[in-house]
Amino acid sequence: MIERLKGLPLTIILTVLIWMYAEAQFTAVQPDVKVNVQVLSASADYAVRVYDPEQKKYSSVLNLVATLQGPRNVIERIYQDSLPLSPQEAFPGLAYVPTAREIEQAIANGNTLEVDTLSILNRFDYFRSKGVTIHNVQPSRARIMLDRIVHLQRRVEFKSPLVDRFTLEPAVADVQIPSAALAAIGGADLIRVVADPQETIETLSPNMDHVMQVRFVVEYGESRDERIRVSPPQGALTAHVVRQAQRAVPIPDVAVWISGPPTVLSKYDIEIQPPTVSVTVSGGTTAIDALRHRLEAGGSKSSGVYAYLDVTAEDRPETGSRRRLRYVLPEGLNQVSVPTEIGFRMIEKAPPTTTPAER
Repeated sequence: MIERLKGLPLTIILTVLIWMYAEAQFTAVQPDVKVNVQVLSASADYAVRVYDPEQKKYSSVLNLVATLQGPRNVIERIYQDSLPLSPQEAFPGLAYVPTAREIEQAIANGNTLEVDTLSILNRFDYFRSKGVTIHNVQPSRARIMLDRIVHLQRRVEFKSPLVDRFTLEPAVADVQIPSAALAAIGGADLIRVVADPQETIETLSPNMDHVMQVRFVVEYGESRDERIRVSPPQGALTAHVVRQAQRAVPIPDVAVWISGPPTVLSKYDIEIQPPTVSVTVSGGTTAIDALRHRLEAGGSKSSGVYAYLDVTAEDRPETGSRRRLRYVLPEGLNQVSVPTEIGFRMIEKAPPTTTPAER
């Protein structure tokens, strides 16, 4: 190479040397970059999920790790942006939508699609526009599952002891739920839609009609699933507010019960913190007098007020999670002040030991 350079003009030699120096100084290779990709569906008839082999469950985020090569400042910025990402967070701007052809292939293959992860990342203009090339993607392949969307028509429910009559517009909402999620919940009979007022009814003037916005909430007694949607997401409530003589009673040390599939409860011990919660309920004179009688006779455990932590087959042992509590109250009582979430941890049970005699 030296002999070839001797025959070239000095300016060309300097240009080549400067280019080689710049290439070495300003190009970087960064391994182990998290490039989490959001998996979306372009079809209203199907939801898509990706199987996460580390979490051992399906998710809406494809967790990938790759080696990136490109301009040093760009690579450094991408790497720093990727560090705080959790497995449930996608890298900003990275969303994979299966093509119509891929959807057809998945349907023909039992709603399953095997994809090459490098080809997915190479689709993104985000990397090409920044001069970044991608290598060594792990895992190299991913399994995408299609889940048929089930539509359920539900009359919107609303209940308040301070309202004696009301109308809702619209009165019926459409719940869109993946079939697998519906099966995990236990069937369509457990799906309800309730109206959640965006105003505090207790502060409204009594003996008058009030119009307010309400949020439509899908209730099914399990942890939240972002794939379950309701349309429309909100409506209008016209409520005639009345003033009722309400009395409140605090109930300390209400035990939190564990609810979930037997296959989960037989495999894991569930640690909850705190194990009891303080609940304040209100109601009319008859309901409150009956509650006070039960409390005097048997304490909080006889109150008829129950708090449940619902665990599911999708949950896995973690350092710690939080979950909304589900409350069951006697007829005529309403929640006034209750803890909405509680911390819990799942610990795998040790296998049963056998004595020599049992062998």
